[in-house]
Amino acid sequence: MPKQATAPPFADDEIVVCLDGFASYPNIVVAKGTRLRASSEAVRRNPDLFCRDGLTAMEMQNLLEQRRPRREPEQHVPIMREEVELRPEDSMLCVKGVRGRHQDGDAHLAPPMHVIPAGSHVTKDHPLVKLFPDSFVPVVPAGLNRTNAVLALTDRYEYRRNADGMLIPEDDAVLRQTYGDHHRFLIHYAGTWISRSDPDVAANPSRYQLLS
Repeated sequence: MPKQATAPPFADDEIVVCLDGFASYPNIVVAKGTRLRASSEAVRRNPDLFCRDGLTAMEMQNLLEQRRPRREPEQHVPIMREEVELRPEDSMLCVKGVRGRHQDGDAHLAPPMHVIPAGSHVTKDHPLVKLFPDSFVPVVPAGLNRTNAVLALTDRYEYRRNADGMLIPEDDAVLRQTYGDHHRFLIHYAGTWISRSDPDVAANPSRYQLLS
């Protein structure tokens, strides 16, 4: 909405000086220091941006700051919340990526993006932990602490035998093609804490790291 014309605080035949350059409705452009008659439309619509001729530059600047006070800078407020590093004791490790859902019917083009990729850490009370319990494991299993645990640097698997003493075969064709004919049983994931008394810690120390 255009600014309504107002009566200037000057006599119509006075010469006034523009305190600060501006542009306003309708197609009015005035440079700082321009001298106009007070009866002009630019002055009548924007009287606070003009002063009587004859003032010093300092007086004009002071008058402008009185009429248009400078805006003090505001304290910056971050838009995004700063991430707080999770304590291992309070974390869950994502061992199987959790994907979102397609909303536009394009599921045939590609799988939906991961909401939480494998290897990520989330809090124990994260909503997706309850929705996808098979996708998460605690970083610190119950009973372990920094004095009696080490950090696993690699996943650990083992082969097991059936009642006849034969290695249990792998039924999954893809896994069999990748890892061999026998089923691998997962013992623990890389990134989780393992008891120092576990025999594999002494047998393969390079696979573990002491906790500080």
